Order: sequence, then C-alpha cells, then structure tokens
Amino acid sequence: MDSTQIGQAGEYLAAAVLQRHFSAIASPDKPSAYDLIVETKNNSFLRCQVKTSDSISSINGNDYWRFHTHKSSGMYTRADCDFFAFVVLRERTVVFAKPENITSSVYRIRLDDATLEKEAQTLKQTLGEWLL
Repeated sequence: MDSTQIGQAGEYLAAAVLQRHFSAIASPDKPSAYDLIVETKNNSFLRCQVKTSDSISSINGNDYWRFHTHKSSGMYTRADCDFFAFVVLRERTVVFAKPENITSSVYRIRLDDATLEKEAQTLKQTLGEWLL
C-alpha cells in the first residue's frame, strides 16, 4: 500500500468509528487542514484531522506507532482542527486527542496502547461532551 492508500484507509476507519457516536460524518469538499467533519448532538460541527500509521519505530527499547503531526506550515492548532484521530491500521483502532495535547511534530502510541479499550477511553476524554 502506498502512503495515499494508507491515508485513505485511515480516514475510512476513523469515519466508521465516529459514525457510531455522531449523527453525521462528512469530508470537506476542498483541501483543508482537517479530513472529516462530524455533527454533534447539539447540531454543531467539529473538524477532525486524521493521521494514520502502518509502521513501528523503536526508542530506548520500546516500540511505538509513529505519526507525523505537522503540516507544511508548522504544527496544527485549534484553528485548524478540533481533534485528532490517530489510526493504527494493523490493529484497526483509533486513538483520539485534542490539538493542545500534541506538543511535538511526532506523536507516538505504545504498541500495547493501540487497543479498543484505549479507543473508547480517548474518545470519551476527547469528545465526551459532544457524543450522542
């Protein structure tokens, strides 16, 4: 799979996970700093930036899924998106985070944190107030 296919697969998986918790999911009709839009229970909209990984990196003997969290003009901010969806394709899981919690250009998820339990926990922590 090339990087475009990996990215698309990640967006589809993130959309599938989010569809269970939001009334509507859409993609922007033009290139944007976000990949998905979700409609909340109070009819407002949130922008989601999806980042997908299919490779493992090791640091100090620990293995991580690695995600690049920057765009060509620098780091993502709240002005660009309301939340991130970090997709681990091999595990078919998504870990959610707010932009203000992403402090470097690389975000890492420990291999043993790419679980459905972590998905549910981070979804509630990041988006709990907007869920159906």
